[in-house]
Amino acid sequence: MQQATGSRNVFELHGNTRRIVCLKCGQHHTMEAVYQCLETRLPPACPDCGGTLKPDVVFFGESLPADVLMRAISESETCDLFLVVGSSLVVQPAAALPVAVRRKGARLLVFSSVFCIGLFHT
Repeated sequence: MQQATGSRNVFELHGNTRRIVCLKCGQHHTMEAVYQCLETRLPPACPDCGGTLKPDVVFFGESLPADVLMRAISESETCDLFLVVGSSLVVQPAAALPVAVRRKGARLLVFSSVFCIGLFHT
């Protein structure tokens, strides 16, 4: 959603459901590839290697993508405004980013269905 409005520095630490990734070769695919595959096979198979496809999201127990996390940490050190969208701000290491941003004096906006009272003071 943020990218559709022109935002460039968006770091989806937990991925998104609009992308699909192969568990075997790591190749990313579109939902259209999955829809085509679902007509003939369950679970959906990678058109490149035949591996199992899954949504490109981080499930509990999986590690965050190191490259995305490192870029988010780097950008958070110099940002003026930091947006958190859809996070409970409970699980580390992602939960540490907003705290570090506030310590540096940047503005922080949190959009979450989880009530985060007391985590940040202005």
